[in-house]
Amino acid sequence: MPHFALSELVLMVCALYGVSRIFRLPYSLPALIGLLLLAITAGVASARYGLSLQRELASIHGLYSSLSASVGMILILVSFISLKTPALLSGNRQWLTIVMVTIIFGAAAVLQFVGPLVTIATLLAITATIAAGGALFNEGQRSLGAYAIISGLLFLWVGSMIGSRGDDLLGFLPRWHAFHLAVACWCLAVALSFRNLSGKAHKAAA
Repeated sequence: MPHFALSELVLMVCALYGVSRIFRLPYSLPALIGLLLLAITAGVASARYGLSLQRELASIHGLYSSLSASVGMILILVSFISLKTPALLSGNRQWLTIVMVTIIFGAAAVLQFVGPLVTIATLLAITATIAAGGALFNEGQRSLGAYAIISGLLFLWVGSMIGSRGDDLLGFLPRWHAFHLAVACWCLAVALSFRNLSGKAHKAAA
């Protein structure tokens, strides 16, 4: 089981990097706490599996997993909502289309594949990230925008798959690592897209 710690370590590093990228940015405190909760959860998990402390750290791992999947995700959502950038308020039809498609896709995924790893809080945070990616894509930052959109959809798909399917799809180990790597990619998307949108919001307010 020590190999389980590898993907947890990758997730922890990505979440901490995300924290460093949005530190002290306007409106960043909720998202910073959310990413920090994810990093702590991954750190506890890596110690639990890497040091063979499954029983000893089971309760604290479960606690932080619940906090990061609910409170942490809501905090990340709050930061994106607080930005109020011109792109988010412009009513641009392309951006609104992306948002609506994301909401419909996410709702369908929850209704069809709902499982313990796909919560409403997580869905909303993923939707916010994809919407932010759409705003960035529409503003000309196509690479970052596409990355945010793809990472959000990947997180949603892998999370739904793990929460609803058995070992017949990919097998337990591939699904375990795929999920944690998808969350790691999403953490980077959260930080990078928020950083860019925060800069635009600051310029618009100046």
